[in-house]
Amino acid sequence: MAFINSDTDEQAIIDILGRRTSAERLAIRQAYAAISKKSLEKTLYSDLSGDFRDLAVMLIKTPWEIMADAMYKAMKGAGTKERVLNEILAACSRDDIPEVKKAYQEAFPKHTLEKDIKGDTSGDYRDALFLVLEGQMDEPSTIQLKKLCPENLQDIINSEVAQFDAQVIYDNGEGRLGTAENRFMRPIINRSPWQLYESDKAYMQAYGHSIYDAIKKETSGDFKNFLQARVRYALDRPTFYAKLLHFAIAGPGTKDATLQRVLAMRADIDLESIKERYEELYKESLSKAISEDTSRDYRKLCLKLVTAYDDV
Repeated sequence: MAFINSDTDEQAIIDILGRRTSAERLAIRQAYAAISKKSLEKTLYSDLSGDFRDLAVMLIKTPWEIMADAMYKAMKGAGTKERVLNEILAACSRDDIPEVKKAYQEAFPKHTLEKDIKGDTSGDYRDALFLVLEGQMDEPSTIQLKKLCPENLQDIINSEVAQFDAQVIYDNGEGRLGTAENRFMRPIINRSPWQLYESDKAYMQAYGHSIYDAIKKETSGDFKNFLQARVRYALDRPTFYAKLLHFAIAGPGTKDATLQRVLAMRADIDLESIKERYEELYKESLSKAISEDTSRDYRKLCLKLVTAYDDV
């Protein structure tokens, strides 16, 4: 790659990693190891520094490795950054769960994701995260997802199930004295984003407000924050990530790990939609916001990812 003796060509690294898909970057990682007999991750880590190094290293990892690293760091040491757990697990699909568990244990052999979450969370919040980790979400098959388009969306949505789930959520939340949390959360966690979107419409029609509002009324703390994150992701994914990026960039200091994670994981999936939503919400481009909050090679790599498809 861009390493000759002890000299590092940072611009070449930016051009290569910033203009490739996740699959292509993983292929580069494998090819580098085969040719040089060295780990590309270790080489980048030793030859680069700061946020630029962290993003470059993240870009050659699988999505599940990125998620595993972030969750481990969120639970490491005193205090748990529940926000990070929520951002990641609220967006996990059924197929993600075994992969992220495997990545977690491979990266941290003395740990398992379940054991660490059990030790760092409690109550209804822990129960909700464990329900996600069971990986029992009722989601479309891989073949259905590949064929998915607006014209056949009804093939993966069941309106009767949506009405049933809306009733279950109401009966175990607003419709009773005291919330039955275990039954309340199951239709929110165990349905696909598309089915949950349909359930939200059914809830709105039956009870005059959204499931998000019901969660706000009936729950609290980390449990509430997680369920609301799950609903926000299901209902409007571009807004979910646009707000996450704004949180990372706005205010004093930049939450660089969050910025890096979103860019690395969404760059070749839906970053174009996220960029559009960001500009709609905050009246400035994502590129401008990042430019004002980052610097040097780190800024260049961030912007390369953000603008990778602008001329396509």
